[in-house]
Amino acid sequence: AAIGLSREKNCYIANIVKSRPPAIRNPTNGEADACRPFLDAQIAALKPRAILCAGSVAVKNLFHSEDGVMKLHGQILDFNGIPVVTTWHPSALLRAPENKRTAWEDLKVFRTLLLSLFPDYDK
Repeated sequence: AAIGLSREKNCYIANIVKSRPPAIRNPTNGEADACRPFLDAQIAALKPRAILCAGSVAVKNLFHSEDGVMKLHGQILDFNGIPVVTTWHPSALLRAPENKRTAWEDLKVFRTLLLSLFPDYDK
C-alpha cells in the first residue's frame, strides 16, 4: 500500500508453485518446473508492465538462476521484455527485520519504475 499497489486495482500475486509444499518448505526444482507452464500462462495472460519478485524462491525460479535476493535486490532485471525488481519476501523480513530498510529501498525502486512506465498506476 505504501507504494500505491492494491490487489483490487493494480496488482496480481502469482506463486511459483500453485499449492503449498508440505511442512511449509520451499518447493523443489521438480515442483517448480511442474508448475512453470501455469506461471508462464499467467504472465502471458496478464501482460504485466513490471514484476516484483518477493524472495529468493521467486527470483531463482523465474530466471532459472542460483542468484537470489542478496545479489539481485534493487536491480532492474529483464524477463522476456518485462522489467523485474526483486526484494525480500515478507516472511523473510519477519525473521530478519534488519533487512526492512533495504526492502523499502527496493520497493521505492519498483515504484519509480512503475511511475516511469505508467504514470497513473496508483490512481
